[in-house]
Amino acid sequence: DLEGAEVALESSVEGKAAGNCYGTVLWATTASGMVIGASSLAGKGTDPLSCGRAAAGELLSEVGHGGCVDTYMQDQIIVFMSLSSAPSSIACGPLSQHTRTAIHFAQLLTGATWTV
Repeated sequence: DLEGAEVALESSVEGKAAGNCYGTVLWATTASGMVIGASSLAGKGTDPLSCGRAAAGELLSEVGHGGCVDTYMQDQIIVFMSLSSAPSSIACGPLSQHTRTAIHFAQLLTGATWTV
C-alpha cells in the first residue's frame, strides 16, 4: 500500500530510438533509503497507458515483497555477497532465474554456500 506516498514525475528524452518504441521506468525510495525499481517497455501500436500501468503494477509488486532489493538487483548483489568473508543476507522477493544462475556460478567460482 502506497497511500500517502510522495510522487515525483520526471520526463526525459535521451535521444531518438530506432523505430517506434518507448518505456516507463519507476522507482520508490523507502523510508530507510532503499531504492526499489520497476519498468515496462512498449512497442509500436501499444497503448502508452498500458505501458505505465504495467510498470506501476510491477513496482507495487516489488514493494509488496518487503525486500531491500528488487528483482533486477538480486543477481547483482550475489557477486558481492560471495566475496564477503563474513556471512551475508538480504531480504528480497521470489528469486529470479538470473539470481538462481548467479548463485550457481558463485558457488562454483568462490565456494560460497547459500541458504535460500
